[in-house]
Amino acid sequence: MTTRSFILLLAALALAPSGALAGAEQVLVVINTQSEASRTIGAYYAAKRAVPSANICRISVDPARKIARADYHSKIRKPVLDCIKKRKLTKVDYILTTRGVPLMDDRGFSVDSLLTRLAFGTDTQMMNPYFGRSERFDSGRFHMYLVTRLDGYTTADAKALVDRSLKAGGKRGKFLLDLDPGQDNRAGYVNLNQDIRAGVLRLMERGIPYIFESTSLFAGGHTGLMGYYSWGSNDMKRSSRRARALSLPKQRDSRRSAT
Repeated sequence: MTTRSFILLLAALALAPSGALAGAEQVLVVINTQSEASRTIGAYYAAKRAVPSANICRISVDPARKIARADYHSKIRKPVLDCIKKRKLTKVDYILTTRGVPLMDDRGFSVDSLLTRLAFGTDTQMMNPYFGRSERFDSGRFHMYLVTRLDGYTTADAKALVDRSLKAGGKRGKFLLDLDPGQDNRAGYVNLNQDIRAGVLRLMERGIPYIFESTSLFAGGHTGLMGYYSWGSNDMKRSSRRARALSLPKQRDSRRSAT
């Protein structure tokens, strides 16, 4: 299961393909009670987005970045699944994790990616059944959940994402797609580069403004972005300085946002 970077494309709440905001009852917020950051961010998001109390799922796990596979199943997967089943949350399509929830298991598999198959299968690799589809997402139909993480360099960064999403004024910008040509010769990794190239063609077909960085240079310094798709921290030429120079379109009441 490959971890993919959709930085800036996902903010505080998942969007349905039709462009309509998902209802609060469709979102399950996962809060790690052992993490102050997770408790703070989760509660802040739930309050701002009017998430029902039944849709707040509290787990208790060491907030370290990595978790053993067995502990993932017993301390994350099982309690989250119990929240959905015992509370009969049949409308949930989206799961939101927060800063303070472990990022990966001991195989390097993303916890967020593992949770997509929470109630519908195992924790092994699979093709994304929603890839390339344009209809409104439904977890029951596609046998998966859409999972995103509310995070940042600090707790304040994560809370600011929520605030900025509520202030979004419908501004437009370009999409930045940055592939890493060094991955083309690595079995199992070239697929992401192919996805990026396919994304460029989709944007071109639809007349959507984009920037395509296909050299070994890590793209940076671009402002006013609507979306950013890249290898992120796995890019062989990643530059933290250049990454921090990327930003969203400026809103009247928001500060510059760096990835």
